[in-house]
Amino acid sequence: MNLRKVNPNREYDNKSGLLVFDKKTIFFLGFCFFAFVLLVFLKIHGSSIPIWNQLVVDSPSSNGLIAGLPRGTRSDEWVVSTPFTLSQLKHSPVLPLENESLGEGKVPLLMNLPTNHLTSVLRPQLWGYYFLSPERGFAFYWNFKIYGLIVSFFLLLMILTRNNFWLSVLGSGWLLFSSYIQWWLSCAATELIISFCCIFIAGAYILFSKNRNAIILNSVIMIIFLLNFILV
Repeated sequence: MNLRKVNPNREYDNKSGLLVFDKKTIFFLGFCFFAFVLLVFLKIHGSSIPIWNQLVVDSPSSNGLIAGLPRGTRSDEWVVSTPFTLSQLKHSPVLPLENESLGEGKVPLLMNLPTNHLTSVLRPQLWGYYFLSPERGFAFYWNFKIYGLIVSFFLLLMILTRNNFWLSVLGSGWLLFSSYIQWWLSCAATELIISFCCIFIAGAYILFSKNRNAIILNSVIMIIFLLNFILV
C-alpha cells in the first residue's frame, strides 16, 4: 500500500525528507517548551525530598508539596542522588571532580552528577546547574526528564509514522505514563531513552537529509547524545 495516497493533503518537506513542522507540531512543541520554562522558573520538580522533613525536623512530609506524595520507596533518589547533587552544589569549590563527602576518587563523574568537567558540561540534563540557581537547576534537571522524553519520542514517532501528529502525541504520552517510566523517572533510565531518541533522529537526518545545515546541526546533536548515552 502506498502510504502517501492515504492522506494526499499531507505535506512533506522534500528538502529534508523527514519532519514537517506544521502549525499543530509547532504549537505542541511550543507548549512543551513554555511548560518546561514555567516549571523551572517556579522551581517545581518531582523529587521525594520532603520526606526529610520528618527525618530531620519532625515536621509533616507535606511541607513544600504542591501535589502528590513523597515516595519512601524511591530512596535511591532522596537518600542518594539528590543529597549527592546538593553536596556538589554546596562544595567549595563548586561542582568538584573529587568530593570527599561522597567517597574517594572521582565519584561525581560516575554518578550522573554535575561537575566542572567537559563530559558533564556536554550532558543536557545538567545544563541548568551551570547557569541557574541551585533550586532552578534542580527543577531544570527534573523537568528535562519529562519534557525531554515527550519531545524526543514525539519527534522520533513523527519520523516513523511519516508525520502522523496525533499518533505521535498519543505514543509520547503513552510512554511517559507507562509503568516503566513512572517507576524509573527519578533514575537515569529516562536520560537513556531521551538520548536514544535524539541519536535516532540525528542519525536519520545525517543519512537522509539534503540540507547541509541540518546535517551539521544533527551531527553535533549526535555527538552530544552519544556521549550522554554512554556516560549515563
